[in-house]
Amino acid sequence: MDIYSHTVYEGIQMKALILMLFATSQLMAALPQRVLVGYWENWNSMTLTQIHSAYNVIQLAFATTKGSSNYDMEFLLPYPYTTTTFKADIATLHSQGKSVILSIGGAADPVILDSPTAVSTFVASMNAIFVQYGDAFDGIDIDFESTSLAVGTWTMSAPSQVQLNIIGSIRTIMKDYRTRTGKKMVLTMAPEVVYLEGGLSAWQSTNSNGGAYLPIIDALRDSIDLLHPQYYNAGGAGAGVVARDNSIYYDTGDPDFLTSLTETTIKGFTLVNGKGTFSGFPSSKMAIGLPAHSCNTAAGTGYVKPDSINLALHYLRGEITKPANFSYTLTQSYPDFRGLMTWSINEDALACSGVWSFALNAALQLSSSSSSSSSSAISSSSIQVSSSSATILSSSSAVPTRIAVVSPSDVRIPRITMTHSGLEISSTNSDIEYYVVRKADGGVVAQGLVFPIQGIWRTELGASVIRGNYWVQLTGKGYNQAYPVVVNH
Repeated sequence: MDIYSHTVYEGIQMKALILMLFATSQLMAALPQRVLVGYWENWNSMTLTQIHSAYNVIQLAFATTKGSSNYDMEFLLPYPYTTTTFKADIATLHSQGKSVILSIGGAADPVILDSPTAVSTFVASMNAIFVQYGDAFDGIDIDFESTSLAVGTWTMSAPSQVQLNIIGSIRTIMKDYRTRTGKKMVLTMAPEVVYLEGGLSAWQSTNSNGGAYLPIIDALRDSIDLLHPQYYNAGGAGAGVVARDNSIYYDTGDPDFLTSLTETTIKGFTLVNGKGTFSGFPSSKMAIGLPAHSCNTAAGTGYVKPDSINLALHYLRGEITKPANFSYTLTQSYPDFRGLMTWSINEDALACSGVWSFALNAALQLSSSSSSSSSSAISSSSIQVSSSSATILSSSSAVPTRIAVVSPSDVRIPRITMTHSGLEISSTNSDIEYYVVRKADGGVVAQGLVFPIQGIWRTELGASVIRGNYWVQLTGKGYNQAYPVVVNH
């Protein structure tokens, strides 16, 4: 082969390689770089299009077993949805860049794959659900709990037959989806922490199937797109979970519970009782799962206040140094850490801790990453920052200084002004909620509703907002905006 022919041949090879890589990239699952995952309950009346815009990964809870079966699956819709209207709402979410995933199991519905019949029926019924909805779902979420993880004797190198059945079933469902659609199926998992770090506890390993998810995660690690453990429902002060530093942490609102167990999963560890070694899991495919609010009895224990969530998230990413009130010290930072998950979207819509309080706080934290990528924002519609609104405020002026005007022609748009008594939020729209968040550490210093004062809806924040840098998030019907504010008084 002459030099010219060789060069042409190499060029053809390179072009083929580039085309192959491009084609492969089109088949890969694509979740947002920063995720806010929420579970949507299919037994309640909220529609998909009523979900707060900050959620960009929606888990449909749940595909469950039929009747007395432990493996024949179905997915039921709440009234008044039909298959057609549900598919239309999924299409709407897709048009907004969101992922819609079908979650399997849940705490109240064990899926037990302990026989060849169970495996084949489970796979066939899951495929049938996807076909019924025209493969509109982007993937599956594995939320196996309780007796679903009664898997028998196992080690990391020799999983039990039930664990192998779970692994094989997931692989088959994913393969069948790719055959039908030409796309990679998104795969996420939501293990309770006892099925992860429980592998470090002799008691939990022996009595609670501690660590039982680990061989499943290990076998499917290349296929998993997101792992968002449940950092809740772990027993509170009466239980406890062992982390990689051999300390016990509790899901009692302690942010160290989040940072210690997250790094334990990322770094990996040697299990007790001779079960082998878990080699860890990439931080780029992990998120923290938490209850939506303090009244969330469905999630059991584990509610964490927004200030603590924010500090833990920013500390994990290396955006702040270790907070003074934290005891666990990270061995390194994880700037590619993916985000947050909550149980549940429906709970977040309740008024207990503020309507959409989890979504609003998470959106601010996830959009404030130092990443330069435009895809890191939680949602283009959920957090919009006006560059002209960053103004130094001074109470020395007798005339209030307007710092945020979105549309002067629309009197319904809220106004943020500075008075002698502090920040003031006013609007003729009665459905406005506000959140004032410190930029330094993500702490929420004020939140609430705008109330009527002298004929206009107005709230004076007074001394709660002192000198410093803040985000002011305002949300209401048809309105959701965040403003950077510098207060100097």
